[in-house]
Amino acid sequence: MTKLNIFFQILPKQAARLICLPTRSNKPLQNQWLFSFLLISFYVVLFEVWRVASVDFARLSGVAAFVLICWQLRRKHSAHYFTCNWDLLIHFSIALDILLEALLIREHPRSFYLCAAAFGLVLFPYRFFKLREKHGHSH
Repeated sequence: MTKLNIFFQILPKQAARLICLPTRSNKPLQNQWLFSFLLISFYVVLFEVWRVASVDFARLSGVAAFVLICWQLRRKHSAHYFTCNWDLLIHFSIALDILLEALLIREHPRSFYLCAAAFGLVLFPYRFFKLREKHGHSH
């Protein structure tokens, strides 16, 4: 084998190690992260809508969003999306926050961006390290 052939055989494996994912994962990258990114995005969009919507609409849509997210959490749990129960709990806390904000808060100021950022700062690093651990990259 030439050095160039060896380089092209090793490169994909090393690149996968840098992002802490296995080279032959049974789940593509988007399946390991898509739901989490969509959930945080949905959170931000929903709160933006609530800023201009009526209180009644916020309450109704908040309860509907909670039910929809819980249904998706159950589906994702059955599909083994979550790395562990804590991962599931972090995702559920976002749904619970939506429900509580819809029912208890009358006005939704822009501070929800800080809440979304806080959820992201807890969820994404935790999930990153648990996926890394799950796939045997413990260093």
